[in-house]
Amino acid sequence: MEKCIVCLKDDHPTTLIKLRQKGCLGIIKASQERGDCLSALEGNFVHQLCRKTYTNPNDIKKYKKEKLVLREINTNTPKLRSKSHFDFKHHCLFCGNEATDSKKKDKNVFQVRTDDFESRIQDACDLRNDDWAAEVRGRLESVSDLHAADAVYHQACSVNFRTCKNTPVFRSPISPDAKPENKRGRPALQEDGFYKIVDFLKHHDDEQISISDLVEKMDEMCDGNAYSQMYLKKRLKQHFGDEIIITDIPGRKSVVTLRETVTCILQDYYQRPSNLNPDDEKRALIRAAAKLIKSDIRSVDTTKSIYPTPANIASVDNNLSYLPESLLLFLSNIFSEKDPSVKIASIGQAVMQASRPRALITPLQLGLGVQVHHNFASRFLVSTLNSLGFCSSYYEVQKFESSAAAVQGVDLPGDISNSFVQFVADNVDHNTRTIDGLNTFHGMGIIAGITPGTKRTQPIPRIAFSTDEIKALAKIEIKYYKPQSDRMAELSYAELKNLNTLDKTFRLDLLSVIVWPLKYPIPMWSGFMQMVQTGDYPGKSSVSFLPMIDLNASDMTCIYSTLNFVANQAKRYDITAILTFDQPLYWKALSIVENENPGSTLKSMVLRLGPFHTEMSFLGSIGNLMSNTGLKEMLELIYAPNAVTHILSGKAVARAFRGHMLVDTALYCLLIADIFNIDVSKLLEEPNSTLETTEMKEIDELYSQLSSGELSASEAGESDVLKNLEATVRRKTEILKQSRTAKLWLQYSEMVQVLRQFIKAERTGNWPLHLQSIQEMLPFLAASGHNLYTKTAYVYLMTMQSLDEDHPDVYA
Repeated sequence: MEKCIVCLKDDHPTTLIKLRQKGCLGIIKASQERGDCLSALEGNFVHQLCRKTYTNPNDIKKYKKEKLVLREINTNTPKLRSKSHFDFKHHCLFCGNEATDSKKKDKNVFQVRTDDFESRIQDACDLRNDDWAAEVRGRLESVSDLHAADAVYHQACSVNFRTCKNTPVFRSPISPDAKPENKRGRPALQEDGFYKIVDFLKHHDDEQISISDLVEKMDEMCDGNAYSQMYLKKRLKQHFGDEIIITDIPGRKSVVTLRETVTCILQDYYQRPSNLNPDDEKRALIRAAAKLIKSDIRSVDTTKSIYPTPANIASVDNNLSYLPESLLLFLSNIFSEKDPSVKIASIGQAVMQASRPRALITPLQLGLGVQVHHNFASRFLVSTLNSLGFCSSYYEVQKFESSAAAVQGVDLPGDISNSFVQFVADNVDHNTRTIDGLNTFHGMGIIAGITPGTKRTQPIPRIAFSTDEIKALAKIEIKYYKPQSDRMAELSYAELKNLNTLDKTFRLDLLSVIVWPLKYPIPMWSGFMQMVQTGDYPGKSSVSFLPMIDLNASDMTCIYSTLNFVANQAKRYDITAILTFDQPLYWKALSIVENENPGSTLKSMVLRLGPFHTEMSFLGSIGNLMSNTGLKEMLELIYAPNAVTHILSGKAVARAFRGHMLVDTALYCLLIADIFNIDVSKLLEEPNSTLETTEMKEIDELYSQLSSGELSASEAGESDVLKNLEATVRRKTEILKQSRTAKLWLQYSEMVQVLRQFIKAERTGNWPLHLQSIQEMLPFLAASGHNLYTKTAYVYLMTMQSLDEDHPDVYA
C-alpha cells in the first residue's frame, strides 16, 4: 500500500494521487520555504488535501510564524548548564551560572590561581563519579590551562563539589521546589527521555546518527533539559557496553553505531537445538556468518559529510581496504578467477551499501553513478542500476555534481605554479527539445587547458546547494562594450619574416610514405610517428570547465566580458592570459584589444587563432583546389559519396585527414615504384618481395631498426640512406614537374605535407613549426577564395612574430 509522503499515512487510498514533475517541483519549493527536508520524486504518492495544505502560501506563512515563535521561546527557555556555550571568565566552573567578581572583602567568586587546581578537581571528579562530576570533567577537557583561561568559581560550589554534596540550592538551574530531596542524578523526565533515545537508536540503526543529533532529539523530548553530549556518550556506553561504537574524529561529529558483538552471535549459534538436520544446521551457520559480517560492516568508520576522493575510487587497493576483513574473506573464497580484486571490491561495496543504505556512500557505487550519468545523461539508466544495487541513487549523483560545481566555482584545480595554462572560448549550443523551440541555450563557453594536468586533491563536502546558489557562485560579470576608437581601420599589413624552421623529422615523414611498396603492411603516418617518437614530454593535459555566459557568443559585449574574465583569472594566478578563439571571434576579440587604452589589462593578453578551425579551412582549400581532378572519384572508392562531399569541404576532419593521407601514400607508392622499377600490381599478391636493389634493402633495414627501437628518430633522420633517398626523390619530382598533370598532383602532395606538418606542430608543441605551417598555408587559402582566413591568418602571424619580445615567458 502506497503512503502519502507528507502525512506518511496510507488511509483514504482513493484520494492518493501520483506525483509528476510539476507536482514534485511545487512540493520541493514549499519544502525549501518551510525549511524542512521533505523530498519528492516522480512516482511518489500524496493526498490531495495534504498537498494543497503543504503548498498553500498562507499555511507556509503561518508555519514560519509559529516556528519563529517557538524559536524565541526556546531562546528564552533556561538551558542546562552543560549545554550552553561555556565562558570560563564569567561562569562558575562548577555550577555553570554567572560569576560576578565582587569587590567586597567577603567575596564569593575566586579566580583559579594555582597550577595544581585542575589535578585536584580531577581527583574530586573521580571520587564523586556522578552526573555533576561528568559535567565538570567535560569542562576541564575543553580547556588546556584553567589558570591561563582566567577561570572563576563560586567558593560555595567548590566546597560542595569537593565534599561530595549537591549543588548549592541558590546556584542550581532547577528551582528548589522541583529539586528532589536527598537524591543525586537527573530528573525522571530526563531518564525517560534517555530510554526513548535508546529505543530510537535501536529502530534507526541503519542510519548515520551523531551524538549531537541524539542530544537535539532528547532536547525535544525533555522540553529543553537534555543531557550534554559528553554525559550522553557515557550513558550510552554504560547501557550498551560493547554493542555500541562511538567514533571520535577531530573536526567531525561523533557518530553512533550499534552492532552485535561476536560473543553474542557465537553464543546464539552454539545455543541452537542439537537435533537439527543437516539443512537446518547449514542455515543456522549461514545466518551466524551473515550476522558476523553485518556486525563488522556496522563497525566501519564512515562519514557522509564528505564524498570519496577520485584517488580512493581509482585505487583497487583502497577499495579492497574499504571492506571489513570478514566480508573480504567471504568473497575471496567465492570467486574462482585469477585476479577478481575489482569484482570483490565492487560486490563487497554493494553489499555494504545495501546493509547500511542511509549511513554509507561507498566509493565504487558513487563513481559508477557519476560516470554513467556523465556519459549517457540518463536518469532511467542510473535509477535502474541503483535499483539493482550497483550504483548510487540519481538524487545522490545530482547532489554530488552540484556540490562539486559549487566547491570548484571559478577556481582552477590543484597547484598550477609549474603548469602552462591557456584558455579557450567558443560558442556553446544546447538545443533542448522543446515544443515551441524556445528556452534553448546559445552562449559562450570557456575552458582552461593545463599542461601538465593538475587534479583536485581536497575532498568534496556533501552539502545541499540550490540551483540559484550555484549560479551565484559561478557568475561572470557582464561588461557592456563601447568602443573608444576604431584602430583596426588603420591596420596595415607588415611584411612577414621568412620562417625556415628546421623540422628534424621531415625525412621520417618521407620514410613513412615511401616504405609502403617495400614493406607491407605497416601503420599509417600517425601510427608510425607515435611509434618512433620517444623521450620526455610535459605530461597529459587536463581541462577545467569554467562558467558560461548566457549571451550570443558573437556579441561584442559577450566577447568583451570573456576577455575581462580571462584577464582577471590570469591576474589571480599570476600568469599571462592566453586565449584561443576561432576566426570570427578571434577577429572581434583582436578588434577589442586593439581599441583598448594603453593601460588596459587586455593589452597584455595573447590571442591565439584556433588551430582546429584553421585546419578545417585548409582542408576545404585542398578540396576546392583539387575539384574536377579525379580526387573525388578516388575518395569514393573508400568513403560513401555523401561523406566525400563533407571531406572535400573540410567539415569531416578525421575522415578528410585519413583520406588525404591514403591518397598521398598512393602517389608516393607510384613514385617509388617508378624510381626503383617495382611492379605495383604484384604488391598485394607477393608483399615484401620487391627488395631487389641494395638501396631498397637499406631502406627496409632502416625502417626495421627504427621500429624495433635500435635506432632513434634523430639518428634515422640524419642517416645517409634517407639523405640519399631525399635527393633521389627531389630529382625525380623536378623531372615530373614538366608535365602539368604531374605538377598538379605534386602540388597536392605539397599541401598534404603542410597539413601533416601543421598537425605535427600541434601535437609536439613546436611553436616555430606551427607559425611556419600557417605561413605556408596562406597561398593555398588565398587561391581557394578563403579570404577571411587568409586575412586573419596573416594578421595572426604579424602579431605572433614579436611574441619572443612581448611575452618571453610564453615563448619560452
